[in-house]
Amino acid sequence: IRLYNRSGRPLQRLRLLHSATDAAWSPDGTTFAVGSSSGEVTVWKVGRDVPVSTFATTTAPVTALSFNRTTMLIGSGTHLRLVDLATGKVKTVNLASAVLAGVLGPTGNVLAVANRSGKSTTASLRSTRTGRVIRRLPEPGIRSFAFSPDGRLLASGSYDRTAQIWDARTGKLRHVLQHTGYVLAERFSSDGQSLVTSSQDGAAYVWDVGTGRRLLLLVGGPGAVGAVNAAAFSPDGTEIATASANQLGTIYYSKDGRVVASLAGHKDAVTSIDFDPSGRTVATGSTDGSARLWAALPEGTLIRVDEREPAVPVRAVWAGNRLVSVAGHEARLLTRSGRPVRSLKLPAPITAVVTRSSRVAFLDQRGNVATGW
Repeated sequence: IRLYNRSGRPLQRLRLLHSATDAAWSPDGTTFAVGSSSGEVTVWKVGRDVPVSTFATTTAPVTALSFNRTTMLIGSGTHLRLVDLATGKVKTVNLASAVLAGVLGPTGNVLAVANRSGKSTTASLRSTRTGRVIRRLPEPGIRSFAFSPDGRLLASGSYDRTAQIWDARTGKLRHVLQHTGYVLAERFSSDGQSLVTSSQDGAAYVWDVGTGRRLLLLVGGPGAVGAVNAAAFSPDGTEIATASANQLGTIYYSKDGRVVASLAGHKDAVTSIDFDPSGRTVATGSTDGSARLWAALPEGTLIRVDEREPAVPVRAVWAGNRLVSVAGHEARLLTRSGRPVRSLKLPAPITAVVTRSSRVAFLDQRGNVATGW
């Protein structure tokens, strides 16, 4: 397990005895847990090289791992274990079949779990205090969950090509959201008013949570082929990032679905994507064995550094750490923020510009040459 800061500098590297199957952060970001193929869960504090606690569950791999402020959920084999973070006490909930997915609600009162049922699944809402069923969710094929930030709603994704929105307190079905492929993952926006679902059909769907109406269909960026494996809203909700099997991450404006940027560089399917809490950095993971960090470039990040009146064609080249802008007879040297440093004019329109390090040479239509900077 490796931890990095936002600039990509490694902060911590932890060796495990068995291969990791899942990992989860605590809500305050100071602690994280790692589940393994052996059924063991280790809990770590950032900056410490030894775990603060270890929980041996079963010999089956950990398939669900989730935190809220008071509790950690561990799913392994046919058991759910609820760990009280204050006391370390463990409560075990025995299920009829293997756990496929599970998540704790942010309020601490309820959890959702899906377990195997023949070739399909069964799902339920349960009390975190007693482990007892509050409501069975009458939807076959559920494999993923997400709670809304306030804990009032639960979204689920199913292999029957639908997603669902449920009342997390009563288990009442609010909306059925139709797709044309398996639903692989779902995420609420930070205000809880929108939901994005990722589908095997090659698209991400954006929904109005209140009405169940589809707002946008995001088709995975240029040349989309294969599943959209994951999607996430930026913290302020203005952007949506998707991870696709076509080796691309893509950032869209959430208002109208316009593409902000394609994140090209992975050599295989992009399987995960998320914004950091500031919204300025996107992290992607891929089956090519790499994780990458990208500038999220929210609206307004790119600045206009030079503008000519009247409007004429402008060429721009770097000269060291400064920018050279050329239009008509005039060349300007600018800082990265667009502050003019100096300028020069030639007798005729400038036709060529060459840079070497911080030195620049210009040629105009009459054959005049000027050098500088």
